[in-house]
Amino acid sequence: MADSIVRQKTEPAVQEEVPKVETGPIPEVEDHIEVPYTESKDFLEDYFGIGTEWQDQEMEFFNEVEIIDHYIKFKIKEGEIANSPKAVEGMLKKIEKLHNLQNEGRAVVKLEVISNYIDFLMKNEDLKSKLRRYNAS
Repeated sequence: MADSIVRQKTEPAVQEEVPKVETGPIPEVEDHIEVPYTESKDFLEDYFGIGTEWQDQEMEFFNEVEIIDHYIKFKIKEGEIANSPKAVEGMLKKIEKLHNLQNEGRAVVKLEVISNYIDFLMKNEDLKSKLRRYNAS
């Protein structure tokens, strides 16, 4: 047994990794976060191009904008549309297409037609809700 050789564990050599250093310019990170519709204040003003004058309760646009805003928030709460300006814009574009308002440049006409249509839809939603609540057929 004097001739026997005992094996010894050999450990592989560890190579240290050196981090690669880039000397070029640091790429810019886009810092644009889309604000949810319910937190944005000026979406409808920008969409219809009416400015902030409508917020005076004596102005002609006040009721129409409030009706549209209430309906949009209702649809977001019900989960029918996403809480993003793009989803709201898509919904408004569909309503405009339904009433052939794509080429209409007058904000007054768009607001009046869309708010009347939304008022009609909200009355129907209210009626459906009451029918479900009281189980009337």
